[in-house]
Amino acid sequence: MVAHPLNMLMVYSNRLYREYGEILDHLQQNVADGDIIALEQYVKDKVNGSFTKLIKDFINEYESYKNNNN
Repeated sequence: MVAHPLNMLMVYSNRLYREYGEILDHLQQNVADGDIIALEQYVKDKVNGSFTKLIKDFINEYESYKNNNN
């Protein structure tokens, strides 16, 4: 059973919001160290990792929903 698209949007929106919060928390905790390169790499890894995976998961789930309802 696949969730309704509006519910899927809310679920994935919440997941992205949490990921964003984790990035902000990490930046606040580590910005005082002054290692801008490490912080930049952390953000790139998060965006290219977690965010990209969440978006791909959403697309896969949405495609599954569309295929099951056509």
